[in-house]
Amino acid sequence: MEENTIRQTDEIEIDLWEICLVLIHNLALIISVGIMVALGTFLFTQLLVTPSYESTTKIYILNKQENASVTYSDIQLGTQLTKDYAELIQSRFVLEEVVQGMGLDLTYEQMKEKVSVTTPTETRILAITVKDSDPVM
Repeated sequence: MEENTIRQTDEIEIDLWEICLVLIHNLALIISVGIMVALGTFLFTQLLVTPSYESTTKIYILNKQENASVTYSDIQLGTQLTKDYAELIQSRFVLEEVVQGMGLDLTYEQMKEKVSVTTPTETRILAITVKDSDPVM
C-alpha cells in the first residue's frame, strides 16, 4: 500500500495597508496606554524609589621624606600602603571619629555601610566613596 504524501504550504499574505489602518484605528488606545505607562513609571519612581547620592574623593599615597627626591622604593612602598590605608579607613576607630567629628547620628555599622574604599590595581590611589539618600550628607 502506497501512501501519497501531500505537501501543503501555508502562505500568508501580509497587506501593509491593512496593518496601517489597524494602527490608525487603534491610535487612541496606543497613545493612552503609552501615557498610562509613563505616568505609572513616574509615580513609582517618585513615591517608592529612594534616591541615592554618592560622592567620591581620591587620595594619592606617596611615602616621601621632606626635601628628598622620590625613589623607586618610595613608589613601591606607596603601592603597598594603599591597601593598609584602605583597611584603616574602614576601621571602627576611624569611622567613629568621623561620626563624632561631623556630629552625625549614626552607629559604626550604619557608617560602614555608607563608606566604600577601592584601590585600582597597582596604583597608589585610594578612592573613598560615600553613598546616602540625603544629598547634604
